Amino acid sequence: MEISGFARKVLFSASLEEKLAFAGGFTDDAPGSALTGDPEPGRPAELMPRKNALRSGLPKSARFVDEEQRGILLHFFANHELLATELMALALLKFPEAPKAFRSGLARTLGEEQRHTRWYIERMKQCGVRFGDFPVNRFFWDMIAPMESPLDYVSRLSLTFEQANLDYAKHFATMMRACGDDRTATILERIYRDEIGHVGYGLRWFRKWKREGDSDWKAFGRALRFPLSPSRAKGNGAPFNVEGRVAAGLDEDFIRNLRVFERSRGRVPNVYFFNPDVEASLVGAGGKAKAVRMLERDLETVAGFLARREDVVLVRELPSVEYRERLQRWGFEMPEFEILGENGKLDEGCLLRERKMGLSRPWGWCPEAGRAFAGLIPESAIRERIAATRVVSSKAWSAKLAANLDDSGRSRICHTLDEVRAAVLDLGPGLSLVKAPLAASARGNRRYSPESERWIRRLLSTQGAVVIEPLRERVFDFSVQFEMERAGLRRLGFTRLHNTAGGQFVAVEAGPRLLRGLSSEISGFLMSRGPGETEGLMERTYEAVGQTLESALRTVGYLGPLGIDAFVYREPGGGLRLRPIVEINPRYTMGRLAWELRRRVGGRTARFSIVRKSDDSTPCDRGVLDSRGRMAEGRVFLNDPESATGFLAVLEVAR
Repeated sequence: MEISGFARKVLFSASLEEKLAFAGGFTDDAPGSALTGDPEPGRPAELMPRKNALRSGLPKSARFVDEEQRGILLHFFANHELLATELMALALLKFPEAPKAFRSGLARTLGEEQRHTRWYIERMKQCGVRFGDFPVNRFFWDMIAPMESPLDYVSRLSLTFEQANLDYAKHFATMMRACGDDRTATILERIYRDEIGHVGYGLRWFRKWKREGDSDWKAFGRALRFPLSPSRAKGNGAPFNVEGRVAAGLDEDFIRNLRVFERSRGRVPNVYFFNPDVEASLVGAGGKAKAVRMLERDLETVAGFLARREDVVLVRELPSVEYRERLQRWGFEMPEFEILGENGKLDEGCLLRERKMGLSRPWGWCPEAGRAFAGLIPESAIRERIAATRVVSSKAWSAKLAANLDDSGRSRICHTLDEVRAAVLDLGPGLSLVKAPLAASARGNRRYSPESERWIRRLLSTQGAVVIEPLRERVFDFSVQFEMERAGLRRLGFTRLHNTAGGQFVAVEAGPRLLRGLSSEISGFLMSRGPGETEGLMERTYEAVGQTLESALRTVGYLGPLGIDAFVYREPGGGLRLRPIVEINPRYTMGRLAWELRRRVGGRTARFSIVRKSDDSTPCDRGVLDSRGRMAEGRVFLNDPESATGFLAVLEVAR
């Protein structure tokens, strides 16, 4: 039989028996003209794939002890094999001028796909499931059928969907053996061996047709068109099978890059960006200090720990494969990374500009974040978010809000030097702290002295005000993490802060018991209840704070992450007092980062710190994984110690 005649029968016949009948003994003397248009495969009515049809969900592994559930799994796989059969027939009809060796090899591969489909149909029948009992999806067809060249075919089917089956076939064969279904396991193992050959066949032709000078990995990424991406070449939820890929002939560079590559397979991604110098950007400060530039470059990948695997993080430099492999070993799945240009913007041809996007999640909204997200969201929305962040970032704004809840802070907002001097006198004996309305990490805080007045004058001229408050004997620092959503303000949790005497960040801890390790005096104070009260002081206080804060945030139109710094201090008479709002940070904070990390380490206590690279000599990358492959104990660098020039982000996990 002529290959073209065989392919037409497979593609267009509405009889499943005819579609799956392999002829053999092919000739290819009359390939005919290329099939054009947008052909649809013939199918029995019950197997007709529907656009946008939801795929029947795969059964959970615990249910595979039930034969019918195994039949449902095989139904899912049989549709994939039938689609592959039809797509191979389509490729034979679309590309009659392709090399004879390619066409004869493709015809043989098609025959193997027919056989796989028959195996699945027969085995699912033994499990009590008939092919067509469940809806079938056409995703493979929609992604591959528009192919315009044989290179498109091998890139999309052989190296993408068939490569993913190297993971699925081996994984489910192991599961079937484990639940005692040796017949299904044997079928999957035979299909797995065939798939190694199919991927190898596609790889050989891919290498003939790819752009000269490109690595396999680079050429593969170039060949796929969105929404296809290399992430589709991996089994979703199945272990990554290095052995099968090596057997198919893929090289080490390709395999390593694929293993760490991530791009959403359907979920609309949120986009993250690490811009820690938010307040300085808001106030319009000049060039960044060297240490700040070093910090943002060294730690820019930590935004990936706020994100999910399907999300995107904007970076100035792509993290290395070695770095992402190291994090995978410790149970961290990193998201997709997209590079910003030297101007702080995405390139005009960036794929992200063409994709539907979820939430825009910079560390905080400021002009620098506005540049990074330009072209992704409307300019008017960027201006509104920056304006709202500027209002809430002001320590004068948080001082007014705090005064409505508790006057223990006795903060004063001053607009002239005379007002500053009067506030210092009014606060009485002891030292007073002067705060710039917009400044981060205590960089805008100084103790008042006559010598500080020159600095105060400069602040008054640039920011219009300063905040004066008494210095307190702090005994416990903590933060409260919130998320302001359209539905309202959501409190996420508490984190414990470790700061220097000057209030600068050292480390933060997030764990199941915030007060563990504190003195009974402090913990008892925070848990204290008055007559008739059902909640402790801390819980009561932040219930009230949340209500007041939500109303204030709605007024200014702020949405997004938010952290409140707070502390317990000792009064001159010896008693304890809670300062519920020291600063409000309308952005991500190190406390929020620690809270997110705790969720990734099985609920253990996570301690996050930033250390100078030159000062760190403690052994790292040591620890224990739990039964779910998450870090349960140990110490690991969260940024790349090889590329970092000044700072290291350290995660310590404890029981």
